[in-house]
Amino acid sequence: MKKSHKYILGILASIVIIIGVNIFEYYEKEKKTPPKYPKLSSKQEKVLKAKYKISDSDSIKCNSSMYVENKTYDYYTGPLRNDIDDLKWQGNLNVTDNKLFYITYVITHTDDYIITYINNNQCVIKLKAPISEDDRKFLLNNFLYNNMAKMIIYPFNNPKKIILHNPNEINGYYFVDLSSKNIKKIDSPQPPARYHCVDINYKENVAVAYASGTFITPYNYVFDEDGNFICRYEE
Repeated sequence: MKKSHKYILGILASIVIIIGVNIFEYYEKEKKTPPKYPKLSSKQEKVLKAKYKISDSDSIKCNSSMYVENKTYDYYTGPLRNDIDDLKWQGNLNVTDNKLFYITYVITHTDDYIITYINNNQCVIKLKAPISEDDRKFLLNNFLYNNMAKMIIYPFNNPKKIILHNPNEINGYYFVDLSSKNIKKIDSPQPPARYHCVDINYKENVAVAYASGTFITPYNYVFDEDGNFICRYEE
């Protein structure tokens, strides 16, 4: 055998050995690393679902409230639309006790909108968001840029802790503490899943994010108000 052939074979053998060692070390590490999403028993799944699942009636319950002026407010009935600035007002809500209950609110470059439910129908009211001007500027400076036209805000029981949703970004959910100005992006779901919606379970004060993808089991991922992962359970 020629010297050059032996040299090439030697190099190839070294490469194979290095690859083999790396693969072995990878699997050894995987054995020692606990899985991020451990497999749960059916009993454990039922317990988690009973604790964190948000019912249809709870999903339209307006748990947050804000102080407003006593007067009649125009509202649009229907889901939140991309052309939010061109909404055609369809009804009136008369407030007499200086209190408006809501689900979430929306901030754009120029205006704010409150999302509430009236007679079990989702409605949009053009009204200043229930946050301070400093907090509003903080959110505008950190999130409203390029193609992001609006922010959808979900408050926890402590209204200073929120989830901010960028509708134009895949998995674009952020946990924001308006007091400490801390921002934490939501942990990505197990690939190839993606988040489709997030709701707040006010009883447990947690966020429940629904994720699904092609050919995989849909799951609900549960996070505390600071964005720390708690658990996940099958939908």
